[in-house]
Amino acid sequence: MVFVVVRNPWGSSEWTGPWSDGSKEWNGEWLDALKELGHVFGNDGQFVMEYSDFLDVWETVERTQLFDASWAMAAQWLRLSPRPNVYPWTYGDVFFKFTLVEPSPTIIVLSELDKRYFEKISGTSAWRLDFVVYKRGDSELRGESYSGIPFTRSISCELNLEEGEYIVFPRLDREDTAPQGYFEEKANFWDGRTLARVLTERTKARSIAANYRPECNTLFVEKDLSDLLAEDTERLEIKESSRSALPVADDAQDPNPAGSPVESLFQRYMHLNQISLEDEDEISPVLGLRVYAKKEASVVVDGWVDGEDSDEDEKENEDETEE
Repeated sequence: MVFVVVRNPWGSSEWTGPWSDGSKEWNGEWLDALKELGHVFGNDGQFVMEYSDFLDVWETVERTQLFDASWAMAAQWLRLSPRPNVYPWTYGDVFFKFTLVEPSPTIIVLSELDKRYFEKISGTSAWRLDFVVYKRGDSELRGESYSGIPFTRSISCELNLEEGEYIVFPRLDREDTAPQGYFEEKANFWDGRTLARVLTERTKARSIAANYRPECNTLFVEKDLSDLLAEDTERLEIKESSRSALPVADDAQDPNPAGSPVESLFQRYMHLNQISLEDEDEISPVLGLRVYAKKEASVVVDGWVDGEDSDEDEKENEDETEE
């Protein structure tokens, strides 16, 4: 007989069928097999299954790779351009490249940004990812992703690659999970304090993208105290300088009369769609490529979104300007 020892990482439940802890199958000489299996009875999330039962019960097995100090990781994250509601499932919207200076076993992982903390305001779509890998200048397919679970957040492939530059072409398929206007429709259910914190966490998470534009999200960016102290000193000096130059008014006036540009946040952003300072119905996921290789391969990762200048484009433009 062939057995499999399984551990539930959550530790909250176990297999209760044949060969489970304390089941009738464990008698006589079979109890001696527990030591060989390295298993003891107990509610610890670890259990034994016969191999045939294991194959019948589980549909997907995911392997976890543990990296020791001989490995290094390089990554690049990008926020994609907004997509229309009807869009083809195709390559070409986003590209990644990575370089190896020596041959190395290589693990390539494409991931969507982890949205668990702000899942309720994460957009109208779920994404299915896949990708293919080519060596630059070569039409031979070097590898492609595989995942037995649709719409999972991360997909990967494992390859043995020689030194050189490689291009990764991702492809995204979309499934609608919320209607257009979902953000404002939930207005009556949002707690303002919680929403502000969740928006801050979402902004912080999205800032990992290399093409992130901080000027578009200043309202929900946490401010550094040292920067505030410097700004406060500068602001105070400007205010004192301006105050000394202003003439004294004859009559006291309301510094913020009705209709003036200085209004409360609530007055300025009456709708939730305006509070976030983004079009919440825009479909623009954040993707990241992580490449794991042996340290001596000195892996470097870069990427760009179609329609945006890559580092190579900017370098070429600089060279043309200098000429």
